[in-house]
Amino acid sequence: MDLTPLNTISSSDNFFKFITLSGIIICLIALFYPTHMQNQLELDKLKFEQDSLLLNLEAKLTTKEIYHLSADIDSSKLEFKSLRKKGNHEADIINIKNKIEKKYELLSPKKKIILTKSTIQSYNRKKIQLIQSQINKYRSYKTWMLIISFIFIIGGGLFWAKSQFVSEKIKKKQL
Repeated sequence: MDLTPLNTISSSDNFFKFITLSGIIICLIALFYPTHMQNQLELDKLKFEQDSLLLNLEAKLTTKEIYHLSADIDSSKLEFKSLRKKGNHEADIINIKNKIEKKYELLSPKKKIILTKSTIQSYNRKKIQLIQSQINKYRSYKTWMLIISFIFIIGGGLFWAKSQFVSEKIKKKQL
């Protein structure tokens, strides 16, 4: 009886052990590393979402301030025009003019603040989208790693068991 094919199967015992153990290691890595990275990215995403909400709230409050300042400026302009039409109220006119200029000075930086906050919000939205795509990639990596590891574990285990069976058969034949 020719046992050469059986010898080939039994001599590959270490290879099948290696495949099986590699599958187990890949499975363990797939269960921990992508999950860890996914959790870190979820935390980053939550932080950026919270920052965006706070910026949005601040922008709304600043917009209300700008609206009130604009309304004050408009009422001061009307008062200024009515005093000008009446005539000789030079001190009141100068006082109102100074108020308007101060309000304009307050208005300009607030508009810049709104522009800055909207730029930061735009950045945060893009960052959130990028983080979400990375989270999806890690989910995909985890799935593929688990599939590959199960193939390695099951395939390597079956062939390892078969090689052990053949090895035992050869030993019995030799005795």
